[in-house]
Amino acid sequence: NWKKQEIQVLKGSKAYKVLVPIFKRIKEEQPEGDQKEKTLQFFKVGNVFDISCTSEYENYLKEQIEIDEIIMKNSETDYSTAFSFVSENFPKTKIIEDFKDQDKKGSYDPLSQDITVNQKSSHTLFHELGHLISISILKIAGHIKKDYSKSEVLAELTAYLLLKSFDENIDYNFAYSNVWANRITGMFELDEFINSFKSISKYLENFF
Repeated sequence: NWKKQEIQVLKGSKAYKVLVPIFKRIKEEQPEGDQKEKTLQFFKVGNVFDISCTSEYENYLKEQIEIDEIIMKNSETDYSTAFSFVSENFPKTKIIEDFKDQDKKGSYDPLSQDITVNQKSSHTLFHELGHLISISILKIAGHIKKDYSKSEVLAELTAYLLLKSFDENIDYNFAYSNVWANRITGMFELDEFINSFKSISKYLENFF
């Protein structure tokens, strides 16, 4: 309840219609003299407003940015460290930093083998490197567009292994991985995922 929290709802805000439970309590006298309480429940239509309709929305956004930055810091290695790792170990691969388009994270071009990062994120850089390794080097991911789901799983698996290699205590963010987790059995043949995991792990051992 925004009113109880002394937060003002902005004028002109559109409310969401919800069913609000209404409770009434009555007491019945029992033969033994005790009173038994019963609850009668019904619903009525009420109005609710989400935080974007309140005066606190800007502060909420600032807090979320701060929280995201903390999560990012704990779930990634330093970007410059990741950049140096890719540059030194994959000199033929061009890393294009295009931070103007923040709506995207990154991409990999299998023809030129160039990596583009749109966010200054080691996780994103390692993910795109995962495409390079699984598609162009180990050739276990298939076509980046035709086999998109499989390609994404293996790229993210590579990112996970790399981040853990730099810091085994890193609080890896599984949010993106979970999108694909329930599809693994449908995307990979029997033992294919395990073999792919072993291939990527063995390949990365060359660098650590």
